[in-house]
Amino acid sequence: MAFWCRQSTGNKIGTCLSQSSSWLLLISVVVVVAFCRQSSSEPDKRDVYRLKSNSIQAFLELEAARRSCVDKPLEVRERQADAIFSGTVRDVDPAGGSSGSLRRAVVAVKRIIKGDRVVDGAARAHLSVSGAHRGGPGRPLVVVDGIGDPRICMSTARKYDTRIFLVRDDGHGNLVLNSSLVRLTLNNIDHAEAVVRSQ
Repeated sequence: MAFWCRQSTGNKIGTCLSQSSSWLLLISVVVVVAFCRQSSSEPDKRDVYRLKSNSIQAFLELEAARRSCVDKPLEVRERQADAIFSGTVRDVDPAGGSSGSLRRAVVAVKRIIKGDRVVDGAARAHLSVSGAHRGGPGRPLVVVDGIGDPRICMSTARKYDTRIFLVRDDGHGNLVLNSSLVRLTLNNIDHAEAVVRSQ
């Protein structure tokens, strides 16, 4: 545009100036429109960054809580439990139909180490409420509340997890997770049975 204006002479200079100012006006309008579009999309970007930073912060807080979480010795937790059994998680649902962090797990009991009556009562209560079938030959289904309890170090469970459950009876035939879930190993089973026998 500057080259074209140099070539223009005489009374065409006025035309050159008016055309260059119209070009400048057009460019400034395009810049303003582009800036407005960018500024209108910025809150969306900020919201996304805020969500990402919040989720990262929540994850870091959870990891810090897990690292600082200290369970009582296994012997103490086993003595405090009303029932101890190994089982496989069949389903995990929000507790009471709510969307909070606490969940309840339907567990197919494999082996009862402590609290036969407590587990049998919970299995009968589950059968009468849900009308569900047993979890296989000789495997009663029980419901364990308190899955995902932040006060318990390792309380998360997923479908098909097989764990040792240390639970208490809430007095109404409901089982509530009493302490961290224990991995199902031969050593852990033997240890739990030894503690129960020593009581």
